[in-house]
Amino acid sequence: VTGNVEIELLVGADGKVKDVKVIKAEPAGVFEQSTIDAAMKWKVSPPMKNGVPVEGRFRTTVEYRMDPPKAKS
Repeated sequence: VTGNVEIELLVGADGKVKDVKVIKAEPAGVFEQSTIDAAMKWKVSPPMKNGVPVEGRFRTTVEYRMDPPKAKS
């Protein structure tokens, strides 16, 4: 099964993800929880305001796909 999940992250000034909201998922009901669980462990560059890290929101998409099987030699 392949798919993607668009999420919105609330990132603290320390770069830790504080909240994750699913915006859209295809197929629905398959990858949402695993995406939220993974994103809550991320540490990202926080937004900057006047050169100082601040809390902020941003969106990203997580893609799930299977790599094709490798040919046997």
